[in-house]
Amino acid sequence: MAACDYMIGKIGYGTISEALSYKLPFVFVRRDFFNEEPFVRNMLEYYQNGVEMIRRDLLTGRWAPYLQRAISLKPCYEGGVDGGKVTARILQDMAFGKNNTPQKFSGASRLSDAIVLG
Repeated sequence: MAACDYMIGKIGYGTISEALSYKLPFVFVRRDFFNEEPFVRNMLEYYQNGVEMIRRDLLTGRWAPYLQRAISLKPCYEGGVDGGKVTARILQDMAFGKNNTPQKFSGASRLSDAIVLG
């Protein structure tokens, strides 16, 4: 992944996690019946990481405008990518009385963690 200029695929948690962690622009097509798609798309937009490709263009080989747009993106995700370390830090902080109110995290923040940490 580190040797790629961008990723192409269907939108999903795994591909989003990898794209964000490697700061790779992600050219994606929508995924039918994927209820969490709006949240994942918001993350891609927020971190300047994604370009949506129309399925018809994917199937007919009209990729050039999407790839040109993707290569111009500047992904800006700076969060943790090692789920084990992030979880251990949260648990350790809670054990020492720091950040002992997990309710303060919004649903969007928790979804962000779930996506990036896999």
